Amino acid sequence: MVFASAVTFLWGLSDACLTNFYLCVCGFQFDSKTLPYSVLRSVQSFSTFIFIYLESLVKNKLQFNIYLGVTAVFTVFAWLIFAFTFDMREVKP
Repeated sequence: MVFASAVTFLWGLSDACLTNFYLCVCGFQFDSKTLPYSVLRSVQSFSTFIFIYLESLVKNKLQFNIYLGVTAVFTVFAWLIFAFTFDMREVKP
């Protein structure tokens, strides 16, 4: 039960990180408000398919640890980009 709770918490942290990351990229960094979200939805659907396929190939504990480690590195990378790269632009009326 402790392992399941920890994995659920880490999944939530990773999901929140990625959601904040792509909403900031699409919402604040582009002048167009429709094109970034269109590209986002197509890339998100494709990457979801790829990651579900990769998860289905995980068969033993070593492969699971490698997959979980790569996911953790990507999550930390996304949080770091979110924290140190983006400049908030003021909306001018």
